Amino acid sequence: DVARSLDDAGRIFSFDTQFGSNANVFVNMAPTLKSTQQPPSISDGTTVRRLTPVECERLMGWPDNHTLYRADGKINSDTARYKMCGNGVASPVAQWIAEQINRADRRPMEEGDGQPIEA
Repeated sequence: DVARSLDDAGRIFSFDTQFGSNANVFVNMAPTLKSTQQPPSISDGTTVRRLTPVECERLMGWPDNHTLYRADGKINSDTARYKMCGNGVASPVAQWIAEQINRADRRPMEEGDGQPIEA
């Protein structure tokens, strides 16, 4: 049997890759993707499986198969794709930070902005 995808599943449990007594369990949320560990596992309560590279890319806010091809056109292994996701920056987070910087940069300067504070 093939486990249901995240799209059609109800309540999802996810686990970081430190199994045993140190495992962290998340409900309807994915743990941090780490390049130094295996991808997180998920469960719908009946089956347990690893997240696929495409699901990890989606968690990062990237298009499907964003990490599939190398610069020379060859196909990356799943291991390399998981590592790229673990080393990457989530695009929505980077966009939000850039928007906040841009908003702050556009606000009018007030008297004393940029000047050292007298102790």
